[in-house]
Amino acid sequence: MRIGIFGGTFNPIHLGHLAIAIALKEAHYLDHVYFVPTHTNPQKQGVTAASSEHRLKMLRSALRGIADCSILTLELNRPGPSYMIDTVRELKKDKRFKEAELFLLMGEDLLQRFSEWKSPQELVQYCQPLVAKRSGAELTGDWQKDPELRDAILRGITETPLYDVSATNIRERLKNGLFCGHLVDRSVLLYIKKERLYDSI
Repeated sequence: MRIGIFGGTFNPIHLGHLAIAIALKEAHYLDHVYFVPTHTNPQKQGVTAASSEHRLKMLRSALRGIADCSILTLELNRPGPSYMIDTVRELKKDKRFKEAELFLLMGEDLLQRFSEWKSPQELVQYCQPLVAKRSGAELTGDWQKDPELRDAILRGITETPLYDVSATNIRERLKNGLFCGHLVDRSVLLYIKKERLYDSI
């Protein structure tokens, strides 16, 4: 089994996230993609996030009807900052994933600080990165100075047609009452409005 692991705060889940997951799944013939919402993103300390419960409900709503995509709640159940290496170590001990080939799904924006992740060298040994990249975009980050990280990342660079969508921008638009139907799944948008999740960010 070829399994994609797609971590993120998903605050909120948006069409850009779905585009990355589906593009990488199809390009690399993955059997399944698991979305892994973080408890607390160590690189986004200070950013006000919707509660774990709300983010999980939005994820479930967005993924409804999308084949071979589901959610793992390992990080939501683990207190403190969420580190992907801890999640991957846990998955490798799980009999469901022990024999699976794991792939780490990422947008190119995460590469800038990838070398600052916890145990990145170990992570790429367990989990081959697959990076969704816009055509012609320049790759940046200190990972390029580390031969092990550079080789692993370059193997997984995948040019994909991406939506240029930012969760930060979406939250700001929602706060200001601007239209977001072109950026967020309709069911997620209805949930956000019902719960008034980003009215006072």
